Amino acid sequence: MVKPYKISSFGDSIYILSDIFSGKIMREYEMESLEEKLIYMGRLAEAVALIHEQGYLCVDLHPGNVLCIDTP
Repeated sequence: MVKPYKISSFGDSIYILSDIFSGKIMREYEMESLEEKLIYMGRLAEAVALIHEQGYLCVDLHPGNVLCIDTP
């Protein structure tokens, strides 16, 4: 989850300006085992729950829209 600096719209689309992070989108991330996949899915479910608690709705959630970042 990133903190947006600005949210605006253009036509029917909404744009969010935020920090740039390096990583891989989930679709390109090579997860070796079922355990690793379940860990990532659990983290994603927690993130979506936090988003929903703030009153936002994820309507286009798929592996191409999830950025996996390594954190220290």
